Amino acid sequence: MSKRKVRLVFNCVPALYDAALHICRILNGSGGQAYFVGGCVRDAVCNNAVKDFDIECYGLSGDEIKEAVGKYYALDAVGMSFGVFKVHHFEIDISLPRKENKIGAGHRGFIVECVPQLTLREASARRDFTINAMLYDPLTEELTDLWGGCNDLQNKVLRHISERFSEDPLRVLRAMQFASRFDFSVAPETVLLCSTIPHNELSRERIACEWEKMLLQGVKISKGLEFLKASGWTASSPELEEKSHDTVSWQKLLHNADMIYKVRTGDKEYDLLVAVAVICSFFKNAGDTDNFIRRIWNFRNFSQKVIALIKNVDKIISADCNITDAQLRRAASECNGAGRLLDVLSILSSNECGKLYDRAENTGILYAPPRPLVSSNMLLKYNILPGKEMGEILKCAFEAQLDGEFADVAGAEAWLRKKFPGD
Repeated sequence: MSKRKVRLVFNCVPALYDAALHICRILNGSGGQAYFVGGCVRDAVCNNAVKDFDIECYGLSGDEIKEAVGKYYALDAVGMSFGVFKVHHFEIDISLPRKENKIGAGHRGFIVECVPQLTLREASARRDFTINAMLYDPLTEELTDLWGGCNDLQNKVLRHISERFSEDPLRVLRAMQFASRFDFSVAPETVLLCSTIPHNELSRERIACEWEKMLLQGVKISKGLEFLKASGWTASSPELEEKSHDTVSWQKLLHNADMIYKVRTGDKEYDLLVAVAVICSFFKNAGDTDNFIRRIWNFRNFSQKVIALIKNVDKIISADCNITDAQLRRAASECNGAGRLLDVLSILSSNECGKLYDRAENTGILYAPPRPLVSSNMLLKYNILPGKEMGEILKCAFEAQLDGEFADVAGAEAWLRKKFPGD
């Protein structure tokens, strides 16, 4: 057994660590043996921030865990079919060691059996990658590394633990997003194994979740895309598969994908639109973009928003970034503000976009579309009642506003007086 004494520092909110440590003391004092496992150990070894804790407790049943910890913390047995408790008010999960037996297709095709008396090797063998299979006893400060996770972390390699990795196809996409987030390479034997795993057994929701982790958190998105190509999983998206065979286009896509992190704002909806638009900008038409997106995401109007971004970016690139204020306003109107548009443009174009950002900010359309200055209330003063005529006039007025015929309410009133001089 690979066990060594080491003091890991868990970079997190102190109250979170204190609660996790306290729970370990409670479990050990009740006759169990508690370990920090999974991502929290991996992140601590790498000196990264820790957002949550997974505690695995050996030697106690679910009822015994609930009785011991429940005296101090409220627990939800939301995952008891998998032997998991969630701790109220803290990002902490408490789980029992378990066995998983594959009985059907897909990510959920397993029978799970909780076995408190499993050995550490038996329990950790079900995990996906060596870097996620380390255990840490915070009370004795001992790190148990049975599968060489520390060495793989040092060498920035993702490596599966056993052939049972192939039982869960979701793990292929986990490799994709881990490679992107941590800038890791995937071990050749893991790539080979992934190439044998079917890609048509996952729900759209699970696929979207892993893609979002890559696009919203990846520091080297090209690593994830290259892994998909090497493992044959680009075949799950024919549009991406087609690009992967065009060396020049594929390399440009990889390069631009690695620029996505530079324009992230922290707003999920905003950042995802930008990231997907960058990827889809390499597809040959809007139909391919729509097919790619609908295969992964089910957000309302998401495909249309991405297509609008790409269309307007293409227009600006075609004009060599020399566009009028009216053209910029129209683009901002179609893209819910010019910000996303210019972020995508800054990645795809070799031209400097700073002046366009300044123009959009100065006119208030960087993060919001132009607001119509002519309202229905204004038209009522001209005896124009709600209906088809009013709708047409409001549309005409907004077009005039986008063209720059007026830029404020006073200008809108003057435009109306000119249009209806007899009223």
